Amino acid sequence: MMPLPVVRPYLKNDVSQLATHFMSDGYMEGNGFFYVALEDNHGHTNDVTPSVVAKWSSEWKEGNEEFEKKLLADDDLKIFSNKMFMVWDGNHRLQAWMPIIEQFHTHDIN
Repeated sequence: MMPLPVVRPYLKNDVSQLATHFMSDGYMEGNGFFYVALEDNHGHTNDVTPSVVAKWSSEWKEGNEEFEKKLLADDDLKIFSNKMFMVWDGNHRLQAWMPIIEQFHTHDIN
């Protein structure tokens, strides 16, 4: 996923507050959602490249392989295969959460 902060400008204090809340309370079921798209606000897409995959843990790579199999098994979802998802995130949860996930939860299965 790639952040796309065009919904509302990125404010460092907003992201810091969300990160602090996420660290202390974790993910709050049902309170967060993202709108994702293949294209950014200029109509461009980004592929999942070997350099992107090289940054992932073995658990994330396994999860991606399963995800890719599901995408390729469905004619309607094949378009999403090997594509980065643009996150239209008005409250910047992705920017707040991903550094924490990458630092502390990269080896988590779920």
